[in-house]
Amino acid sequence: MRLHRALSVLACALVAFLWLTTQAGAQATESSVLAVKRVDLPPLEPGPTVLTMAGANGVQEYDLANLEALGPHALEAELVWQGEDDVYHGVLLSDVLADAGLDAVPAVRVRALDGYSAVIPRADWTRWPILLATRRGGAPMLVRGKGPLRILYPLTPETVLAMPQMDSRWVWMVDAIEPEPASP
Repeated sequence: MRLHRALSVLACALVAFLWLTTQAGAQATESSVLAVKRVDLPPLEPGPTVLTMAGANGVQEYDLANLEALGPHALEAELVWQGEDDVYHGVLLSDVLADAGLDAVPAVRVRALDGYSAVIPRADWTRWPILLATRRGGAPMLVRGKGPLRILYPLTPETVLAMPQMDSRWVWMVDAIEPEPASP
């Protein structure tokens, strides 16, 4: 009888712990999503093309000013790379994809100047406010600073974002985005 009571108490405590953990995680997720927020930035002068997108609307070229005209956002990032914690500004990937007519594709391939590329599935940009960063600390990013564009996911307590396969989607030195054919 004592063993049964002890197990019942332990089970109730475990259920309470799991419920509290879930509630805390949900609240943290909501607040960290709010960490990506709409901001006003001084407009940049038109400049060279930094992003080429091939899609439903044909090939489109964007400079930093064109991108930020889509609606600048800010993300205060604590990154795993030493010395890269900062406030990043840019536009939501979902907004750029919508502007180029790619918002309904199943995935996009993001290409970097160094030849690296990664596939970002539609589920990501519809679930999280992914930032296509154009500035770090208020200034446009140089190539030697992993610019001119950089993909940043919001840091949330969701374990899925901590999975190793997610790391490959944080592309820097971005210069092209194109639709990725659906997997067979």
